[in-house]
Amino acid sequence: MALHKDTAATLWWIIFIAVVLIMTVLFLYPRYQTRKNNLKELHRQQEILTIKKTEREKLRQKVDALGNSPAAVERTAREKFGMAREGETILLVQDPKNPSGK
Repeated sequence: MALHKDTAATLWWIIFIAVVLIMTVLFLYPRYQTRKNNLKELHRQQEILTIKKTEREKLRQKVDALGNSPAAVERTAREKFGMAREGETILLVQDPKNPSGK
């Protein structure tokens, strides 16, 4: 059974278009997945950047306070280095659950 000439041409065009569409999908899908993963990573990195900027601002405030406030310097010396004023006595209390003090 022979197909009519117009029917055969139409069938070939349909097959050609289907093959082109399939090739296009096969070519573009990996790129779509890559872009999707890159956007996800970008979002994650932006969140990390926001956290780091907040940490930097807190540290900058601490540095400014230490540079401009004698009370901040004294507080840091007492808390971090266990320093005391002349005549003061420092009492160290150990946590019974953590005898090493760490």
